[in-house]
Amino acid sequence: MVLPISGPPISWFAVGAAGLLFACFVQRRRRRARDRFPPLAGALAGTLDESGCITFDEPLPGMRLPPDDDSPAGRVLVVSGAAARPATYRSAVQLGAVEVVHGERDELMAEARAELVRLDAVALAAALLTAGPLVPAAWSHYINYISVIY
Repeated sequence: MVLPISGPPISWFAVGAAGLLFACFVQRRRRRARDRFPPLAGALAGTLDESGCITFDEPLPGMRLPPDDDSPAGRVLVVSGAAARPATYRSAVQLGAVEVVHGERDELMAEARAELVRLDAVALAAALLTAGPLVPAAWSHYINYISVIY
C-alpha cells in the first residue's frame, strides 16, 4: 500500500527554521555575556571620588580617570584588558586598556547571571514555540504510518 504524501505546510518549516536561527543568534549573544564573568570576577574593586581618583581596596597605588570623564562617585570595579601603566604624576596609575564599571561586584555578577537566564529563556521559547506546530504534525504522521503498517 502506498501512503499519500501529506504533511504540514512548508510555511511551518520556514517559521521553525526562523525560530531556530533566532535562537542561535540569542545563544551567540549569551556566549558573549558569559565571557564577561571572568573579567568581573578578577576585577579590582575600589572607590571613585569626586576628583576622578580611584582608591583600591587592596594596597595598590591609586588610579586617575581622564579629565574629560564625568563618572559619578561611588564604588567601581576596574576591569583590566591589559596591565595599567604607571603615571608620572603623583604616583597615580593612569588608565591603560581598562574599563571602569560602576557598582559592587556582587550586584554586577547577579545582573550578569540574570541576563544569562533571560537569554536562555528567550532562546528556548523561540525554538519551542516556532517548532511547536511541527510536533503534532509529526506525531499525526507517525500514527498514520503505524496504522497503515499494522
